[in-house]
Amino acid sequence: MATDRMTVADYVAGELAAWDVPYVFGVPGDSVIPLLEALRQKQRPRFIPTRHEGAAALMASAYAKLSGRAAACVSDAGPGAIQMLNGVYDAALDRVPLLALTGGLPTRKVATHWPQDANLDLVYTDATVFNHTLTAAPQVTRILPAALRAAHERPGPARVGLPVDLQREEVAGAKTTGKPDYLTRQPAPDARDLDAALHLLRTAARPVILAGRGARPARQAVLALAEQLDAPVLCTLPGLGAVPGEHAHYCGVIGEAGTQAAADVLGAADVALVVGSTWWQPAFVPRGLKVIQVDSRRAHLGMTFPVEVALPGTAEAVLGALRDGLRAQERPGWRAFWVRARAGWHEELRRADAAAEGHGEGVHPAALMTTLAGVLDPEAVICVDTGQHTYWFGRYFFPDRHTVLVSGHWRTVGFALPAAIGAALAAPRRPVVALAGDGGLGMTLTEFTTAVREKLPITVIVCNDGRYAEEEELQARARVQPFGTRFVNPDFAAFAETAGGRGIRVERVRELEPTLERALRVDGPVLVDVRVAPVIYERPKPVAARDPWAARTETEAREAATGTASDEIGRDGDPHHEGDGAGASAAAGREPIARRLWGRGRQRERAPEKV
Repeated sequence: MATDRMTVADYVAGELAAWDVPYVFGVPGDSVIPLLEALRQKQRPRFIPTRHEGAAALMASAYAKLSGRAAACVSDAGPGAIQMLNGVYDAALDRVPLLALTGGLPTRKVATHWPQDANLDLVYTDATVFNHTLTAAPQVTRILPAALRAAHERPGPARVGLPVDLQREEVAGAKTTGKPDYLTRQPAPDARDLDAALHLLRTAARPVILAGRGARPARQAVLALAEQLDAPVLCTLPGLGAVPGEHAHYCGVIGEAGTQAAADVLGAADVALVVGSTWWQPAFVPRGLKVIQVDSRRAHLGMTFPVEVALPGTAEAVLGALRDGLRAQERPGWRAFWVRARAGWHEELRRADAAAEGHGEGVHPAALMTTLAGVLDPEAVICVDTGQHTYWFGRYFFPDRHTVLVSGHWRTVGFALPAAIGAALAAPRRPVVALAGDGGLGMTLTEFTTAVREKLPITVIVCNDGRYAEEEELQARARVQPFGTRFVNPDFAAFAETAGGRGIRVERVRELEPTLERALRVDGPVLVDVRVAPVIYERPKPVAARDPWAARTETEAREAATGTASDEIGRDGDPHHEGDGAGASAAAGREPIARRLWGRGRQRERAPEKV
């Protein structure tokens, strides 16, 4: 512990370093000058200047989502702190640790109608797990550690307000504390709860595993349990990559940004094992579904959906305990159902592949996603913005070991580019891609200059169709004339070049694969402007609108008429099955979709290109 006579600003910088907070993202301002000077002198944590306070908070939030470690963001008083709030809410609703430091007016000016005065304690109340403004310098040695503990314990954003005059005051006998060991300890489930979960899984007729972001460290345990239960595996959008897309039990992403296969499978299930996720869209959930939830954070258990059995603990430890208590089971009727559903998804992937080769004007969004899956390094981080392209990505991106970052519950537009900057700093050895719509990118485009200054090798892909596509289609579905959804875009590629990066345009499908491969070789920020075709996205039909399990009888009747057994259905396109599927694809002159995608750009030696 460091002990010395120091100012409040010095103490803040020292305490952040003691807690191993690596970065402070933000915009300079007159009410944080003493703090920035302390950061400059100590050089740890490192200050990353940004173009907008909201983007700074999104960078810190994305850093925490990827690394599990807290980062900080800082703003000037008043307007800067208000603009930072959007990114703070992203961390709040996705429950990741973040420290927001807001500058403040001199204490004697508060509540005197002085410029930039705002009641930030009130403004930040709903978005934080800890929220306090210093009123005396000695408070900082108690308040800042308490804020950092709260951010990790609950977890979520903590805010500390720092009036500029107090930042300059000395604090006698101040000692930095550092992160206590207890914050790293993991909970464990009760033996009775484990027995209750085992009973549900043993007696389930149609079990399913739903893997979220928290399941990523337990990939092998998830797959082994799926095989033991003879159960399909679905992923949430943030959980994409928790299991490989080629695995025979994987049926895609659940939800509106997902596959019909996943919607049918969850809609027919009677027991769901939810691992590391708080996803819940009621329209996709059948009545009477019994849920077993596994999460390392106790606060997540039962937070967004009713739970039959709650199992606190890491995914790997809890799934290992469940496996030890189960024997391998066969559920042939259930297996035939989800294998057939999976085959339907693979047929969609084949159609998307055909679109990549045969679509006319503009690039079909599904073709962009399937091609990106083929050329992207399997360890890449993909930061996906909020918009219609999110739906296309969730349904048609075929995952390997990729990590996907999204604005999950907050769903802010403009997330992808700032998130990619935070991700590149969190994982400097991994390729990082930002996938954005033109509406979202337009909101945070100037942060591309931040990536250029930091020399971050991120690839920004923008789906350019000159409209807020999701809002336009929602208006059409509401049977009103689309209004206010069209805009004029800048030349994105030219902007990237002007900013000191690389800019590339793609206007035709045949240009897509070689352009993406070239962009991913650039050793520096590159922006790929893809002119996408205005294609309507058809949402999966949720269980609220149909009964997928009852509908199986129609298929069984067709099987009886044709003499095709249930377990023969769905082999075509299954990369783990030899025989009929491979033959059918070969007869059509095309490899199964999984093999085609996995063959594109995998494990190639690439010499990086300089910006």
